[in-house]
Parts: sequence; structure tokens; C-alpha cells
Amino acid sequence: MLQILKLARNRLRSDDDYRAMQAYIATTSVSELEQRSGRIADCDVLELAAGRGGYSTVLNCRAKSFLANEIDGDTFFQEQGIPFLAFDVMEPFPLPSESFDLVYCSSLIEHVADSSKMLRECHRVLRRDGTLYLSFPPFYSLAMVGGHGFKPYHLLGETVALWA
Repeated sequence: MLQILKLARNRLRSDDDYRAMQAYIATTSVSELEQRSGRIADCDVLELAAGRGGYSTVLNCRAKSFLANEIDGDTFFQEQGIPFLAFDVMEPFPLPSESFDLVYCSSLIEHVADSSKMLRECHRVLRRDGTLYLSFPPFYSLAMVGGHGFKPYHLLGETVALWA
């Protein structure tokens, strides 16, 4: 617990510090996913809104195949040899249906205007027994930090927002 607090505190110092925090979270979440769903090494994985690439570095090493997505290209992915495709998650994904075993989506849904549209596309690209990993912060940012607007995921918290 102390490690994540230290990483979270330092994340605003640099892109590398932010990636270190994301990599730590990814390692933890991948371990939990493997306990629940099986080995990531057997999966074709799509990460939506890869941001600075911290999650991507872990997922790319662990998955059978991996594709990172962000709305704009980023040289980090090219420099690291991480497969990358730029597209807007609010538009139809330029990917074949049923092509991924895992769609990994961390801290994105609270940023999109129409979450149901994005979730339909996630469902479309997932294979029949695929897994959608979806996480988001259970708080509302009064300062609109990071571009967050009014979203029930922030205001109500996970339990209530998912129930509503």
C-alpha cells in the first residue's frame, strides 16, 4: 500500500514517474485478472486510451499479442516497440469484430461523453468469452482535474454508478 501511495505522489513529476505508477497498477491488475480469467500470455489484448504507456509496457510483455490505443500518436510507443493504433474511442473502432480476448480500459470511461457507445464497441471487438477490464476513480474532481467533467462515476462512486 505504501508503494502505490509513493508512486501516486510522484506521478506528476515526469512522464516516467507517471508510467511507473501505471506499470505498478497494471502488474497488480494483471495478476488479479489471471487469477480470475486465466493467463494473459494466452490472450490477444487491446488497451484503450493508453495515455503515457505505463500499462502498455506491462501488457505488451505479458500478452500473446497486444495493441495499444490512444486518440493521437505518441513516439513513446514507437520507441518502445509497442504496437499502437490511433483512433477515437467515441467512433467505431477500426478493428475486426471478436478479435480480442481482453480489452483493458483504465481511467477512460469517466472522460467520454457517451459511455454506452464506447462499451458497445468494446463488446463488439471482444471474443465470445472475452473479458473487459474497466476501472475508474471512484471520486468526483471538483477542480475538473485532468479534463474530468460531471460524470456519475466520479460523483457517486463505483457501487452507486454501476447500479444506476
